[in-house]
Amino acid sequence: MNKVALEEVTNIYSGNSINAKVKKEKYTNKNFPNSYVATKDLDVGGYFDYKNGVSIPDSDLNKFKIAPKGSTLICMEGGSAGKKIGIVQQDVCFVNKLGALVPNEKINNRYLYYSLQTTEFQNQFKSSLTGIIGGVSLSKLKKLQIPLVPLDEQLKIVEKLDKSFKHIHSNQNNKEEEKIEIEKLYNAILKEIFLDKDIELGKLIELNYGKELDKNERGKNFNIPLYGSNGIMDYSSHPLHNEESIIVGRKGSVGELQFVKDPFWVIDVGYYVTLLNENHLMKYFYYLLKSLNLQTLATGVKPGLNRNKVYDLLVPKHDLPEQVKIVNKLDKLFWLRNEIQELSNNILKNNYLLKQSILNKEFLYE
Repeated sequence: MNKVALEEVTNIYSGNSINAKVKKEKYTNKNFPNSYVATKDLDVGGYFDYKNGVSIPDSDLNKFKIAPKGSTLICMEGGSAGKKIGIVQQDVCFVNKLGALVPNEKINNRYLYYSLQTTEFQNQFKSSLTGIIGGVSLSKLKKLQIPLVPLDEQLKIVEKLDKSFKHIHSNQNNKEEEKIEIEKLYNAILKEIFLDKDIELGKLIELNYGKELDKNERGKNFNIPLYGSNGIMDYSSHPLHNEESIIVGRKGSVGELQFVKDPFWVIDVGYYVTLLNENHLMKYFYYLLKSLNLQTLATGVKPGLNRNKVYDLLVPKHDLPEQVKIVNKLDKLFWLRNEIQELSNNILKNNYLLKQSILNKEFLYE
């Protein structure tokens, strides 16, 4: 197989961003005839959500780039860069973080789509990532190479891959749906357990601000974890807390929760929880907070979690013996949910490896 740069077989360009306020006022829930898709509307299986609530009127189409039906969109920036790839089934407007690859007469659109998923291309893409959040520029994307064979051979390869992947995709979709349904069931059980509304949450717990550390205080030479909103962020030499607690994201990953048992610091993007009554379990309040969807309380231009709004929430008033029973029940449920999720993840991983093996053989990388 000869290798060619993408720019030799495709026309490549990025889309348009829309100001959040303008998007909400002009283009959200308007049912205009032209779909507008963003990275979040493209799943890892290559399928787009065209009915995402954002659409463009014909009168504004001259302000937007359009990816024609049959072209491929690839995520160019962030955690999904190079991983999310899909063929559009209709003409669409699209965000600037997606790159459109419109095939010319030299290449079949599905052959192009499959070639971008090979290990060889993915390695090229990863080596081209730059910047803090990781992105590939249009100029670099155009120079990345794929193998090219005559059109009749392309069609044979596509036909073979379509048949091979039909079962894999069906199995993958079933597992993805299974994970979603399990999560829904888990959340429904949480809400049912904490259904009663007896007392204001602020009478039971306190949310304390974390500390903004100077860069000189940070470094991976220390062994005390420092938490932000959704996980270990860094390390510091001075433990701030020595008892178990809950970290609640107040900026960035608003409402994300971490249950922490060991000494830790909290940086200023998170709260740490203390109990106002010794006859309570911290783990109980971890599950209680998970049932409250704190993300919905975010306010401001840069969304943040207001303590007073959290304090005003009405929650059940369970005594200590009831809390122990609830924690034991939910610990078992949480363990079971994690086991099932891990099993599903392993199946999805094996599906991915099988798919990569088939792709690499067809494109003569193995």
